[in-house]
Amino acid sequence: MNRRNAKFARSFGKAIDTINILLCIAIIAIGVMIVMLGGKERIWFPILFTIEAVMNLTLGLKAYRRVEMGKFVVYLLMTAVMTAVAVAAFMIVL
Repeated sequence: MNRRNAKFARSFGKAIDTINILLCIAIIAIGVMIVMLGGKERIWFPILFTIEAVMNLTLGLKAYRRVEMGKFVVYLLMTAVMTAVAVAAFMIVL
C-alpha cells in the first residue's frame, strides 16, 4: 500500500509541474502580447490575473500534499488576492 501512495504522490507532483509549466507559458505569452498591443486590449489583464490565481492554487495543492502548511497558507492567500484582483479587473474592463 505504501508503494501505491508513493507512486501516486510522484505522479501527482509531475502533473502539477506540467500544469505549472503550461500556465507559465500562457502567462509569458499573454504578457508579451499585452506589451506588443501597448495595453489597448484591456481584456487580457483579467485573464492574466486569473491564470496567475490558478497557478498559485496548483502550487498550494502541491504544498498541501507535501504537508508544507506554511507554504500552503501563503499560496492560498495569494490565490485569494489574485482572484480578487481578477474580479476587479473584469469589472473594470466590462
